Amino acid sequence: MILSALWPQNLFKRTAVLAVLTSLIVAGIVVIPKLVASPQQANCEWRPAFEAGVSGLIAKEPPKLVPETAFYDVDDNQITIADYRGTNVIMNFWATWCAPCVAEMGALDRLQEQLVGSNIEVLAINEDRDGKAVATAFFEERGLSHLRILMDRDMKLSRAAEVAVMPTTLLINKNGFEVAAVLGEAEWDSPDIVAYLKQCFSDPETTAAE
Repeated sequence: MILSALWPQNLFKRTAVLAVLTSLIVAGIVVIPKLVASPQQANCEWRPAFEAGVSGLIAKEPPKLVPETAFYDVDDNQITIADYRGTNVIMNFWATWCAPCVAEMGALDRLQEQLVGSNIEVLAINEDRDGKAVATAFFEERGLSHLRILMDRDMKLSRAAEVAVMPTTLLINKNGFEVAAVLGEAEWDSPDIVAYLKQCFSDPETTAAE
């Protein structure tokens, strides 16, 4: 409506305006809105998270694309977040020297069991120096059977994702965008938190983005 009101009726003036707009677009000054798969996830909000028992949630506004830095499984296969495109991901960074991390690992394992078939997957990524041996022994000792054993060699992924404290858990939508981060421990398998996560990861809509 605004462009219609400002659009000149004179043909010569229209040509001049088009020439100016074209030069601005080429220079990168004018941004044309386009429809894209939205990175936004309106349901991952702080208040419902707090009410569900997640006190350390920080919503990302705008959501941030997760770096495709590699991490590894026990067979030394290289994995990136791109391998999970189309799946919502709960990415937890943990280490055996981190007491709150250790405390919540059982809950994360039970959470993964509850989320089977929900298009949400928990990835618990170990940050120990000798991650493969340490994480494998820890899983066996604690009887963790639903999570995959995953390692972040030299903490490259956690650094790329700007993880500053542990445990940190990133909520990543199926388009690969971090929509929220949870700092600190949580009772991940509680009914309220499981319900919150499912609501948080409801399908994003396609919206106009610049």
